[in-house]
Amino acid sequence: MGTSGLELRSLSMSVLGLLVGPIVGLSYLWFVQIVLPGSAAADPSRAVAAWLLYVVLGGAMCLAVEAIVVAPMLFGFQRYRWGWLNGPSGAAIGFGLGFAFWFIASVVSGQDEGGSAKLAAESINPGVVGLITAVVFRLIAVRRSPSP
Repeated sequence: MGTSGLELRSLSMSVLGLLVGPIVGLSYLWFVQIVLPGSAAADPSRAVAAWLLYVVLGGAMCLAVEAIVVAPMLFGFQRYRWGWLNGPSGAAIGFGLGFAFWFIASVVSGQDEGGSAKLAAESINPGVVGLITAVVFRLIAVRRSPSP
């Protein structure tokens, strides 16, 4: 396959994307798990504390996945300019990583009593976190290559 028409911006923009992406993605998870069910209206200070917990603990997990999986892919992309690694495939990889991480962690920790279908349904929101993280990273840290 040919080379990509995309390129990474500066290292500082890549680092910014790797930090901001999880914050936005985890804010989505906080929103659907805390705000939508109404917990935030009942006690706003607890909702803010929950958001900080989501960002700190979830952010640590996201950074571990980024260091183990995403960073090597970015180094490969920077060097080989893979044509297959673009916005849609990056979003799909992000969703897959978030989904698989939650699914596997739940199985390993023994929290899979409801069966694999229930576990898959519970893994969708972490998958969406990965998707959002990937899209935010793409918007911040990747640009179209200048035409020759």
